[in-house]
Amino acid sequence: MRFDLVVNTFLAKAFFKEKLFVFGGNQWRPFVHIRDVSRAIIFAAERELRGIYNLSEENVKISDLPGKIPLQNFEVEINKMQEDTRNYKVENNKILNEGFRFEWNLEKGIKEILENMNQIKDYQEAKYSNYKMQALIHKKSKKRVPKVLILGAKGMAGHITTEFLKENTNWEILPLDRSNFDVDDSKSWKEKIINFNSEGQIDYIINFIGILKPEAVKDP
Repeated sequence: MRFDLVVNTFLAKAFFKEKLFVFGGNQWRPFVHIRDVSRAIIFAAERELRGIYNLSEENVKISDLPGKIPLQNFEVEINKMQEDTRNYKVENNKILNEGFRFEWNLEKGIKEILENMNQIKDYQEAKYSNYKMQALIHKKSKKRVPKVLILGAKGMAGHITTEFLKENTNWEILPLDRSNFDVDDSKSWKEKIINFNSEGQIDYIINFIGILKPEAVKDP
């Protein structure tokens, strides 16, 4: 569960009888339930849809959100002096025209959360926040991320290896190819590698530099 999203934060504060602070309030926000997002992905895959589709069940003003919470005895304070400058609506006709229909509105989603709030002891725990969890993981992780220097990163083997490492590891990949690293007769390219590793931070060097067949035939 996440409580670093505006509706969920408001719900948690209202449930635990804390004051809700609304900064500005006239900003619009689009809302969609995760179940409808999942349904839309399946819908698009089954119909082989292509392109970009906005997913938003409805757009609501921030100041109207507290009124949708079916709880009593919680306080709302609207601060007109400070306002979140983000303000946007989402138009969803494109997905609707394909025949998709949203099943979860804001009220239904709020009811679902409230039915499960008794399981939450402290909604401010790091596990309920993406930002707090990332900060916690970063703090606990003492292992340095390996750096990999790839030479010839746009050739066949170099390209495949570069993409594979980027997709399957959290390593820092430093790809070099002819556009930014030319291997010439002066051998100055060796000095460039030394300069890249001047601080001793490169853990691995993978060399995919090769001579193309036409050039080899011209100059055996």
